[in-house]
Amino acid sequence: MIRIWAAALVLLSLSPAIAQDLPAFFDVAGVSQNDVLNVRSEPTAGSDIVGKLAAGQTGVEVVAVDDSGRWGQVNVGERSGWASMTYLVRQTPDGYGPARQLSCFGTEPFWSLDLIQNQGGEFRDMAETTLHFPLGRLSDSGNLIGRYGTIAQTDDGTLAIIVRREACNDGMSDRQFGLGIDLVLGGPGASQTLSGCCRIGQN
Repeated sequence: MIRIWAAALVLLSLSPAIAQDLPAFFDVAGVSQNDVLNVRSEPTAGSDIVGKLAAGQTGVEVVAVDDSGRWGQVNVGERSGWASMTYLVRQTPDGYGPARQLSCFGTEPFWSLDLIQNQGGEFRDMAETTLHFPLGRLSDSGNLIGRYGTIAQTDDGTLAIIVRREACNDGMSDRQFGLGIDLVLGGPGASQTLSGCCRIGQN
């Protein structure tokens, strides 16, 4: 039986106020129905517009805020930009550390890891390896804020998960993420390390 160890590090850049709880979902509010919320290349009102958020749009993942706390970093298409926090209202936190659901992925080689706390998870890679496992809640670190972990059992071995918050880039686009991940899989003398990013919610 192949024994599998996995360590997941989920990381986020911290700024004032709300930053310590990011990434998180926000809803667009205070924008007229016939208008949009512009997403700009830099956290300034005069920078280029790189995307738009619809009036009333829900589930916008804010991954970071600028030093002023007035601009939130979001992804639109294959790139990242900045939207005014004046028009973004945070959804009620679910109380599950980084999030109840995480969708993680890496490139070269390509792999993915989907987690639903207190339910289960699934790991997939290009070799058509698929691992399903039950999953409890990611527990808070006893001495460091913004770090979480748990251990799960699969049919092929053990899966250990450790999560931290930090900025992350997938290396394939201009998108930015508030969570990064490292996975270590394998048995004695045959381990493999994989790195990537995570977003909250489902893909």
